[in-house]
Amino acid sequence: MKKAQVENFTGDLSDSIHNFLESMDVSKNYKTILRSHMKILDATSLVTVHSSGLLDETIVMALHHRKSGEDIQAWKQRNCSLRQLAYYLHSIGRPAFVAPPCIPNRIPRQEAAFGSDLGPWMQNLVKYKRTLGYKYLTERLLLKQFDTFLVARNYKGTELTCQMVMAWEIRPQGESEKARAKKTSVVHILGKFMGANGGKAFVSPHSTIQEKPIPYVFSAIELTTFFNTLDTSPSSRHWMRFVYPVYFRLLYVTGLRESEACGIERVNLDFEAKRILILDAKGNKDRYVYFADDVATMLFRYDLMMDGFFPCRRWLFVGALSPQNMLPSTSVRKMFGKVLKANGIIFSQESLYSRPSTHAFRHTYVVGILTQWQNEGKNVDNLIPYLSKQLGHKSIKETYLYCTRLDTKFSEITALDTSLSGIIPEVHHV
Repeated sequence: MKKAQVENFTGDLSDSIHNFLESMDVSKNYKTILRSHMKILDATSLVTVHSSGLLDETIVMALHHRKSGEDIQAWKQRNCSLRQLAYYLHSIGRPAFVAPPCIPNRIPRQEAAFGSDLGPWMQNLVKYKRTLGYKYLTERLLLKQFDTFLVARNYKGTELTCQMVMAWEIRPQGESEKARAKKTSVVHILGKFMGANGGKAFVSPHSTIQEKPIPYVFSAIELTTFFNTLDTSPSSRHWMRFVYPVYFRLLYVTGLRESEACGIERVNLDFEAKRILILDAKGNKDRYVYFADDVATMLFRYDLMMDGFFPCRRWLFVGALSPQNMLPSTSVRKMFGKVLKANGIIFSQESLYSRPSTHAFRHTYVVGILTQWQNEGKNVDNLIPYLSKQLGHKSIKETYLYCTRLDTKFSEITALDTSLSGIIPEVHHV
């Protein structure tokens, strides 16, 4: 029987296909489906004269695209079989290209139009903010809620009146103070925007911005425990045990934002200059982020190892479900929460400190750098501009404000070392 199966596959991937099918402990019906998809793969390798012996991008993409009139479910199932073959090859140490996710062509979702008399002002505010580089998605939703509120209350005219603002600021039963602060803040911004551009608007004199809690900064013990737990945490896909340890260490030793680290492209990683080009960051800005020698070694070894799994990958950090795409922020937060829970770090609502998040690594990086400079007797004021560039702040003033909010933590943390040779153990996997 096995001999007959081998003879059915004659392309350069025949051995891989046969071993894959033999390894699959699935129902007879599902194995029949897998086998039919593997026959298509084998036939394609013969037609295209495929000779690399690898499940590479060329052969996968030749089968990935949906055929004219093909059922969506059949299209997705075929690509699922290709992904399973790739995962099998990875598990035995062979490189393989993973089929991209199947996303049907959809009409882009249109944002709901503003319907009140103040709608044009709201639309112009959104347009202005987006030209500055802000996505302004949540804020637009809040403006749309205000717009709906004006229509429902039958408010007319192109002037933002005191009556409108005061009615909007009334906190309905069940609404949190945080939610109220967000919705009133965006109307406050609208009023200032209208006033600065020749419109008539009432701007509430009352502050609607909640007092921000003290940023959370990890202690040396918390960092050690976090990374020890992370390094031994099981992963749904075997390559993720390399991704997460390096990703979170990079946050700590560079001060990168969560989304910036997720979006690093391999072509923008310069090992010789020891820097990463961060594109289209907060405020629509590009900048270089520099790292130390031990970080360069860690990243080089990691990239080399991942290259064995995904030689054609674009992103430095890839996800578990779609390794041809960047590591999703949602996956990062899920793993972060999982490790915190395992370490017993529980957030209290009554705490003066902010909820622990991945941004806490950025706070910890700043505290560590400033503490190090102070211990070395360096002039911190002279070095702040460099820190500002590293963090991607729009001005030195913003960096000073950032440091001021962290000032309460300096006396508590004096042993932080922003190198990998300090309190954080070496990444054993890489």
